Amino acid sequence: MAIARRPVFSGAPNAPLSDFAASFDGNTQSLNVIAGPNTPQSDRLTVAFWFRSTQSGAALNADWNAIPALVATNDFSIGMADGTLRVALASGGTGNTGPVADGEWHYATATFSEGQTQLYLDGSFVQSFSGVILSPGALNLALGRQSNNSNYFQGNIDHLQVFPTALSAGAIQALYERTTQSYCMATSPATTTINNAFLRLDQVDRRGGLITRAVV
Repeated sequence: MAIARRPVFSGAPNAPLSDFAASFDGNTQSLNVIAGPNTPQSDRLTVAFWFRSTQSGAALNADWNAIPALVATNDFSIGMADGTLRVALASGGTGNTGPVADGEWHYATATFSEGQTQLYLDGSFVQSFSGVILSPGALNLALGRQSNNSNYFQGNIDHLQVFPTALSAGAIQALYERTTQSYCMATSPATTTINNAFLRLDQVDRRGGLITRAVV
């Protein structure tokens, strides 16, 4: 799901026909993604998105909800720490990529399943660590900040996807390389709250290729 807001920036070049990306100023700008009534409730999920930033963020040893967050819930956050992308759980457990605060587009993926979290960057596996989602349920996401309205992210986010299962390494690589296609949806710039939608499509996406599966 690509979300556009003022000011508008070009989207990630490798996302499926991404026209715009969400821009966050690191001070006040954020978005909420509210779970719809039919959203699966599970502790197994995958969160994937494109991002770019030059923000160094918090120290590597900062608390899980004290880092500038790209995506966050009451149970976990994915944010910037010492120039890396960090996934941290409220129950304990953290993982980091290498340096990503280079102003270039990167594809981040985190999977959660059976007490294990796996982190991928640009389609490649980075790290696995232990940690559980404490309160599995309808997933409400904060974009560009922590769920407690603090620690704002500075940069761009594009083509956010949430899958109600832990994707395999092969599926994540296919999404990154676009051998598996998905629609890129957008909202109007003034929208600050978006309800989740689930799509099951079998037609040709003339904007980006053949759709094999897409869940937004």
